[in-house]
Amino acid sequence: MAAGTVRGGVPGARLAVYKVCWDNECHGADILAAFDDAIADGVDVISFSIGGKLPAPYFEDATAVGSFHAMRRGVLTSAAAGNFALYGGRVCNVAPWMLSVAASSTDRRLVDRIVLGNGKTITFMGGGGTGRAVIQGEDPSLTTPGNGAGPLQAGAAGAVIGTYEPDIAFSMPLPALTVTQDPFAKILDYVNRTRNPVGTIYSSETNFDAGAPIVASFSSPGPNIITPAILKGSWPSG
Repeated sequence: MAAGTVRGGVPGARLAVYKVCWDNECHGADILAAFDDAIADGVDVISFSIGGKLPAPYFEDATAVGSFHAMRRGVLTSAAAGNFALYGGRVCNVAPWMLSVAASSTDRRLVDRIVLGNGKTITFMGGGGTGRAVIQGEDPSLTTPGNGAGPLQAGAAGAVIGTYEPDIAFSMPLPALTVTQDPFAKILDYVNRTRNPVGTIYSSETNFDAGAPIVASFSSPGPNIITPAILKGSWPSG
C-alpha cells in the first residue's frame, strides 16, 4: 500500500536519537541537554520535530537557544514549524538560524470506502473488514483515539473515527476509517435510526495525487509573530 521509492537518504548515515519528552511534556532543560549531547557527538544535522502552539521570545525558547549553539558549531537544525493550525496555532520554531519545516502531503492518497447497510457508500481517506463497528464518540469507554485499543478490546470488527484533521492517518490494529465531520454525522444518523446497523469496510486503495505536495491542514501558518519580517514560504493548495 502506497508503495514507492525512498529518496534523499544517505546509506552510510549514522542516526543519533535523543529523548527529551515524557508524558507529552518537553522541558527546556531536557531540550538543551539534547542539543549539547548532539553537538558533542559530532552530528551534522539536527532534526527537531517538536513544537508548541505559539512561539516564544528567542531568549526564552530552549529550541532557539539550543539551535543557536548548534549553528555556531556548524550544525543545521531543521525544526517543525508547528502542528496546531486547527487549534489557533501559529508557526512556532521561527528563529532565523534554524530551518522551519511545514508538514505536507505525499503524492499518494489512501482512499477507503464504507458501505452502510442502507446501501449508502461513503468514500474518504483512512483502512478492510465487515461486522460490528464502534463509532468514535458514541461510547467513549470503548474508544481510544489514535490506537484503536478500545474498539479492539470491545470485540469490534472495525471502527469509524470522526476527525477535524482529514489528512492525519492512524495505525490501527483492526479495520478502521477516519472521516471528517459531515460523513461522520451521516454514519451516526444511520446508526441511530437503524435497529441493527451494519457496514462493510473495504480495503484501502492508493491513488496518485498530482497536486502534491500540499501543506497539511494542521501545519501552523504564519505570520512569524516574533519577527514578522521573516516570511514562511509554502506550496499553494491547488
